[in-house]
Amino acid sequence: MTFSVPLPSDLRAEGLHLRALEDTGWRLEYDLSRVPDVPRWTFYPVDIDEETARRRIVRSKERDRERVTARYAVIVDGVALGTAGMACVEDAEPEVLYVLSPKGGISARRIVVG
Repeated sequence: MTFSVPLPSDLRAEGLHLRALEDTGWRLEYDLSRVPDVPRWTFYPVDIDEETARRRIVRSKERDRERVTARYAVIVDGVALGTAGMACVEDAEPEVLYVLSPKGGISARRIVVG
């Protein structure tokens, strides 16, 4: 299953910016993998290395182009605090996913929409 339309690469609201993950987002992936609740509640591996973090970004960008996912850096007041996105799951409703670092009040959950 794929999204039927391209999803935006940039979303903004007052004080909040969701920006499609870019190559530099590897550092955010790296840092989030070290937050204890993130691997517990998500598909993040524990304590990934830089190479793995970079591969995760490349794969995310590929899946975004394929319209299977849309992943964003969550930026509040200019500071990247986590990631958010949507994923199409075969034979299921789309999922909304988010992970926020402790700097923003720790939260990591998967939510099924539907």
